[in-house]
Amino acid sequence: MLLVRGVTPDLFYGTYVPSESADTASESGPRLVRRGGLADCLSVYGTHDTVDANTAAPAVLMAIGLSPYAVTALVKRREQAPLNAGELGQFMAGMGAASSRLRVEGNSIVTMRATARLRLPNGALSDMKRTVGAQLKYLQRNSKAAIDVLRWYDTAWSD
Repeated sequence: MLLVRGVTPDLFYGTYVPSESADTASESGPRLVRRGGLADCLSVYGTHDTVDANTAAPAVLMAIGLSPYAVTALVKRREQAPLNAGELGQFMAGMGAASSRLRVEGNSIVTMRATARLRLPNGALSDMKRTVGAQLKYLQRNSKAAIDVLRWYDTAWSD
């Protein structure tokens, strides 16, 4: 992809951009926000025509036709808890958006992520966050292993 004219490393891998809510006069809140790249949206392990509403990156949700408002609302909602099929239909109908390109689970390939912060000796949380994630493929019942790890990534950042 990087050999395609116009595809820069920032476009492919993602970058950090100034936060829209960052106040330059104060230090509250993150000053930079990660903007994902094509690498976060593309996979050789594709689906036919739907994406998982609980795991799809915001860029993917926008690419299938959801409005920025619907994407923001969906991302905030799924941070509380994963949606099931009934909740997804009700939630998207309430947003005024069609959910025909969205599904929940149903594929043998899923992405799992976990983010943690260390607790300091004084009891406060560290400003360093670490995220690990894996793209997993569930294998057939008679396989030697239950899953196959297709992709693993590990990041650390500070607010």
